[in-house]
Amino acid sequence: MELFKVVVRKTMIYGMEVYWDGQKEMREKLQVWVNRCVRGVLGAVRTTPICTMLGEVGLKGVEYEMDEMVEKWGVRLFRRGMGKRFGVGWKCHKS
Repeated sequence: MELFKVVVRKTMIYGMEVYWDGQKEMREKLQVWVNRCVRGVLGAVRTTPICTMLGEVGLKGVEYEMDEMVEKWGVRLFRRGMGKRFGVGWKCHKS
């Protein structure tokens, strides 16, 4: 399971903080993929509750994890002064 947590899951969500906006379709696809992997590792059947499986291996839901990543990414950008560089919005240009 550690291999899945460290390599596979991290590779799957690499760079997603740039694209993640809470899209339902993307969340569902990622969650289904994670569920299949966790079921395979645990040997769980399809009727096993998802929250039970994720809790057993110490994972969170995809949506929660992605929202947390986006929040941390925003804080890093703000600390590096990116908010000052771009102004109020991304399309703000100085004349």
